[in-house]
Amino acid sequence: MIGIGGIGAFFIVGLLVSLRLLGLWHKTRQLPELTAGLGLLGIGPLGFCVLLGGPTLAPGTRLAYFSFVIGLFVQGLGFLAASIFTWRVFRPSAPWARAFPIALGAGLAVALFGYATVRVGPGQPLWHLHLDIWLKVACLAWGAAESLGYWRVTRQRVKIGLADAVVSASFLCWGIALSAAALGFLGIYAAVLALRPGEHIGAGVKVALSSCGMVSAVTLFLAFLPPKSYARWLSTRSPAGEAHP
Repeated sequence: MIGIGGIGAFFIVGLLVSLRLLGLWHKTRQLPELTAGLGLLGIGPLGFCVLLGGPTLAPGTRLAYFSFVIGLFVQGLGFLAASIFTWRVFRPSAPWARAFPIALGAGLAVALFGYATVRVGPGQPLWHLHLDIWLKVACLAWGAAESLGYWRVTRQRVKIGLADAVVSASFLCWGIALSAAALGFLGIYAAVLALRPGEHIGAGVKVALSSCGMVSAVTLFLAFLPPKSYARWLSTRSPAGEAHP
């Protein structure tokens, strides 16, 4: 049970936020809402549930590995959607940003082929593991950097009453959530590489991954489902809020 709390919180919050975004897309039919909702759903709740379902229920079987590979496929689609969201929201006119989702999708497809043909295990080539993890970390880090960059700009505008404090804080929270997720994937990567044959992930690693999940869950919740008390607190800290209590 060690470390399950933070990961469970991330799954629940990720599911709630993704469903809310997809519900919003149903009304607006706008690409950012669709890609953000699909990205969160694929990367978190849906992708991980499929990925871990088979190995948990039928460890060591072909069904387990098939479920693992299908889960990686679903998760890859989530990352592809997340990269499209970052491109369209933060860098819609940049040619390199437009090319990023294409390169990401191609790289994840190659890694998925490696997983489907060569199992990760002692003495097995790990090129597909390296490719898969680093592409996913790059996707998360890019989104985090863009969001934190927007937060740095908007917080200055909030100070002079030209930007909304809640929106500015949402950029900060989204950036932190993506950063924590990137650290989580790096933690999994380091743990897998350090494992010896027959060895299981240690309690310390599980706690670290749970901490990343909890941070991501809390900041994700504040970014997309901010409580009214939190929004009021942010508003009172802005010049407009001080002028109009």
